[in-house]
Amino acid sequence: YPLIGVALALGFAMRDLPHLANVGFILAALAGGLLSTDLSIRLVDGPRIESVIPKATVTGYVRRIEARSEKAPRLMIEIVSISAKAAPPRRLIAVGRSLAGLKIGQAVAFSARLAPLPLPTHPGAYSSGFAGFFDRVGGYAFVSGKPQIIDLPQPGIRLRVALAVEAWRTRMTMAIVERLGEKLGPIAAALVTGQRTAIPDDINREFNASGLLHVLSISGLHMALVAGGAFWLVRAVLAGFGPLALRLPLKKIAAVVALVTAAFYEVASGAEVATTRSFIMICIVFTAVLLDRPALTMRNLALAALILLAYHPSSLISPSFQMSFAATATLIAVYEHKLLPRLATQEQSRGLRFASRFAEAVLATAIVSILVEIAMLPITLHHFHRIAWFGVVGNVLAMLIVDIFVMPMAVLTLIMLNIGPAGFAIDALGFGVARLLDIARFVAAFPHATSLLPGFSVAAMLCAVFGTMWMCFWKTSIALFGMVFYLAGVALWLIEPQPDLYVSASGRLVAVRDGGSILRADGAPADRFALSRWLEADGDTRQPDAATLSDGRRCDALGCTLPLGRDHLVAIAKTPEAVEEDCRRADILLIPDGVAPSSCAFPRLILDSQAIRKAAGMVIYWRNGQPRIVSNAQTCGERAWCPSSDLRSRDVWWRRPGS
Repeated sequence: YPLIGVALALGFAMRDLPHLANVGFILAALAGGLLSTDLSIRLVDGPRIESVIPKATVTGYVRRIEARSEKAPRLMIEIVSISAKAAPPRRLIAVGRSLAGLKIGQAVAFSARLAPLPLPTHPGAYSSGFAGFFDRVGGYAFVSGKPQIIDLPQPGIRLRVALAVEAWRTRMTMAIVERLGEKLGPIAAALVTGQRTAIPDDINREFNASGLLHVLSISGLHMALVAGGAFWLVRAVLAGFGPLALRLPLKKIAAVVALVTAAFYEVASGAEVATTRSFIMICIVFTAVLLDRPALTMRNLALAALILLAYHPSSLISPSFQMSFAATATLIAVYEHKLLPRLATQEQSRGLRFASRFAEAVLATAIVSILVEIAMLPITLHHFHRIAWFGVVGNVLAMLIVDIFVMPMAVLTLIMLNIGPAGFAIDALGFGVARLLDIARFVAAFPHATSLLPGFSVAAMLCAVFGTMWMCFWKTSIALFGMVFYLAGVALWLIEPQPDLYVSASGRLVAVRDGGSILRADGAPADRFALSRWLEADGDTRQPDAATLSDGRRCDALGCTLPLGRDHLVAIAKTPEAVEEDCRRADILLIPDGVAPSSCAFPRLILDSQAIRKAAGMVIYWRNGQPRIVSNAQTCGERAWCPSSDLRSRDVWWRRPGS
């Protein structure tokens, strides 16, 4: 608080010196951001499941249901009590096929194995612990028996409202899926209610490969079409009545209706980060209309970012926030720099003018798609390691259908589901979704439609994103200087080294780089997910069960060995006898279930069970015969959602050759 006050005082005191005043206001904004972050952490902090609890009885309310294609349903449970000694977390994610048939708001009791939220598979990977912390989720409950419907005291008003809204959204989702079936239904429902967990994996892959996955996630496109469509429709209808058009401010009336429509769609679609960003932006745009101010400006986008970050500061590092704001900033920059073609003129004949406007729309879609893809490329590769090469083709073919048919039918479906028979509206939406799916499959079938690439590091991504924002914010030729930062980020990405070893949190799965390939060492079936994420981060398209992942591996009952480059050996020892043998030949020795003996002198790096446990997963870079360790614990630090331990030097037994 003092820092904010001092910074604001500096800003106002130096208002006659704009540059110094801006420094004060920037410092105030930074201090306000730190305060907002601290408050948000304190508000959501609470008990969590720290270790596996084999069996516990859980009671609570069903808060959310996520139907998943060909998988057990996943529910969010608002916890009332658990039978274990540990303090009950606020919420748990419950998984189990026996949970099918439960409804939002029901009070339930079930027996389950409780487990902490999984750690990242490697440093820099997606952290469900971080996301769960800010959702007040304290762990997983793997349900073993049939849940029982019980009586519990009535929840508080806030929870009752949240349950009512979620139940309403789920009913609409089920109505759409029942009408359109298991293939088209989940896609159509995603456009109306934002619930898309039931979309089959193969359809998600096709939309991803065609560059159309953003259509399934309600964001700026959908909110702009819904609110903008309401604005245009109301203004057009009222303009048809001469007396009203002459006496009433039709533009402002239409803006108010658009705001109400956007708020309704925000609630119906689940208020995710991208949707909320879009809703805030829509509110600012139409408020500017009501106040007779310019609507589409970078200033309004910055204001939307400040409001969202003050409300939800953790969203800053989410891919949804980053991609949403990068795309929107690029769109506004394209508009402000007048990069869109203008082919139609008043002198042209009606037919030629129509053809020119159609060509304008196609070219504008292509230009915007290319520039937005370039702007989001560092963010996409940092988070998802995947690029769709023909996304421009998919967007050019699909956007016309989305704009003039799919989204109007989605809005009509949302309205009819709440006021009367919705069958015809759902069928019309299903027809549009089917055509959208045809386009996605057509583009995804192109040879080499997608590629897996190693991800941008944080430094490379920030450098490239800074260059993008520089080009977006400046309106003079100095904007081109941003290309230097963008290309510098790409250069950092190209030269940054990839890890030579991946070690899972248990230490039982190890992947080693040898000649550019990743080789599987040893691992239980439960480690398949970690291996798939390692391959993805490395830009490797192989599946975890690929036979080539075992090339070079030598295993017996005592342990496994893998070559590291040409002259080094990695050993995983399972027994004391293996430790004794590997101490004489391995350059890196892992002992997942034991303690390193003091007499083990040859290996340059020894990681025993204590070091592996404290590291919580790690990658190792091997340069000039020397290892450098980066662990999950070190990367996460001492934040509230992080593992409680760290990998310290005393946990690593270091040996140099000849010592």
